[in-house]
Amino acid sequence: MSQRTHHREQASAARIALTVACLLAAVVAAPLAAQSDIPAVQALLELGSDFSSVAPAEQTRILGLIDDRGRKLDLEQSILNTLDRADPETPFDELVAAQGSRESDDLEAAQHSFARYLAAEQALDHDNAARQLRAFQQYLAMAADSIEQALPGDDEALEQMRGEQALQRRPAAEQAAFVATLRSSGLPAKSLEVLHASGAAQEQIDSYLQQILANKPEEIGASAADFFADIENARRAVVERLRALAAASPAALAGPTHQTFLVANPSDRDATVTLRVRRASIPPAWAIAIVNADEPAGQKPKYPVREAEPGRTYTLQLPGHAQTRVAAEVTPVGDVAEDTVASWAVEGSIDGAVIGGMMMQMHVPASIPPVQLPPIRSAVDTSAASSTAAASPSAGGGLGSGSTRVSLFIGGAVLLLVVLAAVLVIRSKKGRGADAGS
Repeated sequence: MSQRTHHREQASAARIALTVACLLAAVVAAPLAAQSDIPAVQALLELGSDFSSVAPAEQTRILGLIDDRGRKLDLEQSILNTLDRADPETPFDELVAAQGSRESDDLEAAQHSFARYLAAEQALDHDNAARQLRAFQQYLAMAADSIEQALPGDDEALEQMRGEQALQRRPAAEQAAFVATLRSSGLPAKSLEVLHASGAAQEQIDSYLQQILANKPEEIGASAADFFADIENARRAVVERLRALAAASPAALAGPTHQTFLVANPSDRDATVTLRVRRASIPPAWAIAIVNADEPAGQKPKYPVREAEPGRTYTLQLPGHAQTRVAAEVTPVGDVAEDTVASWAVEGSIDGAVIGGMMMQMHVPASIPPVQLPPIRSAVDTSAASSTAAASPSAGGGLGSGSTRVSLFIGGAVLLLVVLAAVLVIRSKKGRGADAGS
């Protein structure tokens, strides 16, 4: 599946449908900013305000506005939140052209630029990596500009909503009376329409109504003004995140790296594989550890890595011909200089005999001036989106293909985790060929 298809599916899943499964979550608490399904929103507004008293044409206009901004927010958040899941993409010596002039087009171009940055880093082409990283930041800045330009008009729309009582939450006494009516007469027509359309049986609807009524009146439903304000505030938060990434220096973006590789036991018997970390050119304060990488979060690893000497020696028990994926976890500490290449090696041995090893790197690009982005084109080359960069093998147990993952953190600082994939080739003492997998 392409990254773009994945994003669209995520955006679709993010919008509330207010069906049986999500009715309670939608109507009890304050609305989530990215919920923008029109029938669902209308049902939600009728539970928290007198939206049903608004003229039909005005209802259509307001619901359309909420839906449009909600869908934009869905897509913006979906792309921004999955920037860290890009796979390496070629050609990394060419800059990505945006598909259009919308903010979502700039965000997608940013993601493809970052994927090409990863591919260039994987190929140790630091010049093209720096260009792709710069293009990535420029596209983020352009997306932030586009969103920000639309916000003043949305501010005016929000002020107009706040001037209409029917578009605000009911006063406490009126909401209490409305909830009393719910108890005696059941859900409003719009809520019932949505629920029936979702296939809910009457007993399910009755059950959900009782769950709703178990909450305080002021916690039920929403108003158009509050709903739209949530969307607007969330889009401002997106802009802040984009600005932080776009303005960060390469050194500020440097963060922990997890370089994955396979460890295998080439013998016919159970064996203890010892992994030794050799610090080649890494600042003394930086931390290095070997950790399991195959198991999903929270699950116990099948072949746990055990720390014998922190930052230096690790062991794991493997049956004959078994293999497992682990990662070298490197965490920069203190100031990180730009245009820095940190190198280290991991060496594998069984019973004191070296059976394989490889070198790894982490590169912090230098600051470069803005790049000239390609003109907008009508369609993005989707073949590039589905291709990945293949790493070149090197003698004596070099790099093989593997998945690359990046994690972005924006809080008090902006951290960028650059992960290069690698394969630790384990060789038998009898001189057999390398036995590695991806």
